[in-house]
Amino acid sequence: MNKKLFSILGIIALFAMAFGFAFTPNNVVANASHGKAMTAGCTTYTRNISGDSDSGFGGYWASDTYVSSYEVCPDSEDGYWVNRTDGGDWETFGGTSPSGASTVGAGVTGTFEGTWNGIHIDGTIMALSTDLGTVDFMCDANGVCSNKSSTLAQIFNPGYVADFPDTWIWTYTGGCQGDLWINAASGSSGDI
Repeated sequence: MNKKLFSILGIIALFAMAFGFAFTPNNVVANASHGKAMTAGCTTYTRNISGDSDSGFGGYWASDTYVSSYEVCPDSEDGYWVNRTDGGDWETFGGTSPSGASTVGAGVTGTFEGTWNGIHIDGTIMALSTDLGTVDFMCDANGVCSNKSSTLAQIFNPGYVADFPDTWIWTYTGGCQGDLWINAASGSSGDI
C-alpha cells in the first residue's frame, strides 16, 4: 500500500474515532454510543432555508439563509443514522452579540457552516425526493417564526423518534474585522 493512501486512511480513521465511530469488518461503521451499525446505502436530502432566527447566549442575534443537508444512512436494526450539515449566510438583527458578552449593530453580515453528526432515528422514510425544496421560516428577532417546520419531519413519516447526541458545532465568520464565533456542544468561543 503506498504511503500517501495509508496516511489518508489514517486521517479518516482518526476523524471517525473523534466523532464516536469505529470501523468494523465488511465496510460497516458502528456508532460507539449506541452500538447500532450504519450500513451502506446512504441518501442525502437537501433543503434551502431562509429567514431562520439564530440564537446565541444572549438571545436571537441574526437571521440565517442556508442550505441544510441531511445524510441518512440505514442502521443494522431498521432505523437510521443522520448527519446534518448546514452552510450559508447570516445578518445581525442588532443588539446582544451571539456570545452574550457584548453588542453588535444591525446589518452586520457573514457566513457560517455547521454539523450535527450521529443523530439516530427510529422510523420510516416518507420523502419521495431528495430535494426538499425552499422555505422561508419567517422568523423575527424574538425567535417567533410563522412558517418554521422540521426538516426531519419532511424526511420521515409521523411518529419517528429522534435521539440527538451532543455532537454539534457551528462556526460563524464575518463582520468588519473578520470575527469568529464557534458555537459547539463541547464549548463555545469568540464573538461577532
